Amino acid sequence: MRKKLVIFVFCLLTLNSFADYSIRLSYAFLNNEEIAGNSLQSGSYDINGEYFVEPLDNIALGFGIAYSWPAEFKNASKTINSNPIDSAIPIYGSILVKIFPESNIEPYLIGRLGYSIINSNKNSKATNVQGDLYKSIGVGGYFNNFLMELTYDETDGYYTLSSKRQDINFSRFSLRIGYRFNFVKKEEKTLYDDTRKVILPIKENNYDNYEEFNENGKIINKKGEYEDIGSVQIID
Repeated sequence: MRKKLVIFVFCLLTLNSFADYSIRLSYAFLNNEEIAGNSLQSGSYDINGEYFVEPLDNIALGFGIAYSWPAEFKNASKTINSNPIDSAIPIYGSILVKIFPESNIEPYLIGRLGYSIINSNKNSKATNVQGDLYKSIGVGGYFNNFLMELTYDETDGYYTLSSKRQDINFSRFSLRIGYRFNFVKKEEKTLYDDTRKVILPIKENNYDNYEEFNENGKIINKKGEYEDIGSVQIID
């Protein structure tokens, strides 16, 4: 899994040479979280940093790293004494699909898959605490580059307790808020970009002579140089 993730990150960095990219920072409140079937107290949280490239208008590919801090068990047995996880650090690849990319509020679907490093809790009697697969799926939306997201996340792993191996399965719902920093490398084009406003030049005619007539057709005011040609006779 880790080797595939490295290859994926390398491909993204190569793609970045001609695609738009963005950096996202977010904070998540964790709800209904459980570890090995045991409910946790309130107060768990998650902070997250992600890098995305956008090869298409409605699809973004990225990778990220998060820091998850689970709270203590609600009812910890004396056998284990405490939650075996002090913190989890998922490292993952992700895909984001925009549903209406041209709207003011940009809704999207998001999925993440990677590997999680787990730091053991020194107060727990669990030993050999190890991380494994990390996965996440959910929906979200952008508004003026602010983001809100709701996902279901799972961090797998295992630990040893009383010489028996136990699965961790740290599951939770995450309500995430954050901000996206956009970096545009390719020129965006819309229908309006093809519209050109043509302004015709107005040619000013400078007349040498100016005449002002009264209601009877007689000249009452004139300016400029005039040459009287006398009477004019029209011959059929």
